[in-house]
Amino acid sequence: MKIYDVGYNHKHDSNFIIDRPEGVGNWLLLIIKTPAIFCTRDTDNKEKLINANSFVLFEPYYPHYYRASENTYCDDWCHFIPDEDDLKIINKVNLPVNKITDIIDSCDISVMMRSICYEFYSFNPYKEKTIGLCFHQMIYKLGERVIFMCPPANIIKNSGVYFEKLMWIRECIYRNPGKGWSIDEFAKFLMVSRSRFQHLYSQTFGVSIMKDIITGRMAFACTLLRTTDISINEVSRITGYNNPTYFMGKFKEKIGVTPSLYRDSNDKMLLTPSFFNNKFIL
Repeated sequence: MKIYDVGYNHKHDSNFIIDRPEGVGNWLLLIIKTPAIFCTRDTDNKEKLINANSFVLFEPYYPHYYRASENTYCDDWCHFIPDEDDLKIINKVNLPVNKITDIIDSCDISVMMRSICYEFYSFNPYKEKTIGLCFHQMIYKLGERVIFMCPPANIIKNSGVYFEKLMWIRECIYRNPGKGWSIDEFAKFLMVSRSRFQHLYSQTFGVSIMKDIITGRMAFACTLLRTTDISINEVSRITGYNNPTYFMGKFKEKIGVTPSLYRDSNDKMLLTPSFFNNKFIL
């Protein structure tokens, strides 16, 4: 691949506007970190408010217009020309093209863009190889988020008027995994019975709400164990488990090792939970 320009965590004021009626002569990947106004064919050529933590991959010469919707607009971006291998990966993961797509959280994607940006402006002798590897990893992770956030069309149809609210509930669960979520409160929000809510949730996402809650908590626990040195008791509390013994048992059940062994491992990739590598991948 050939990168023409790349930027990480660029912030602009409320006057920020990009207007490209003929697009640009290369591919453009945007990681949108703040709410923004977009106008593309994807939005029926009308201005539409886009959520923070979204992305879009524009093909060359695809018209687009976007601007700040609040006091600040922030994004990561990369102008590039993909080679054959890059295109194969983009197609393999069914990455949407010219379509603005919500993702749960852009933090880890943004970290990958930061690495690409660092390498691009460096004098490292192997930077082209490193950039390629980082880019492929980022595309795979975006593909995983698309799988998670975009159920098949038949699921959307079957969920009917509840779909948007169900998506919002699922996003809340993964954004705040340590919160003590109440199924009764969710059912009240949808104005349905508890059993009806659980059925709708499972029908929409192919997984029970309790499994999603546990998945979110275990993923968060893994992140805390990998990236901090806080005590396991504190990890238990932060991830929503008041009983550390119960947390440690649940962690071993789902991840395959105890929290201590997971933290002490020198090869975290070998400990990536197969629990997450099923229908929805975090």
